[in-house]
Amino acid sequence: VVEANAHKVTSRLALVTGEVRDCAGEVCVRAEGKFLPMSEAETREVDRQLSYGPETLDLFGARRG
Repeated sequence: VVEANAHKVTSRLALVTGEVRDCAGEVCVRAEGKFLPMSEAETREVDRQLSYGPETLDLFGARRG
């Protein structure tokens, strides 16, 4: 089970935490991060600048179609 929670979201910053739990409900991994909300155009520009290796998960691939 994967769960994520946005704790504070403004137009400039989103503070998010997340957990991955196994079938018994035990937490395997916890993470937290700060994210900059971006428009669709800004997201495409970031994607254009990224390099994807053969074993890299292409996060934006589905958006490109």
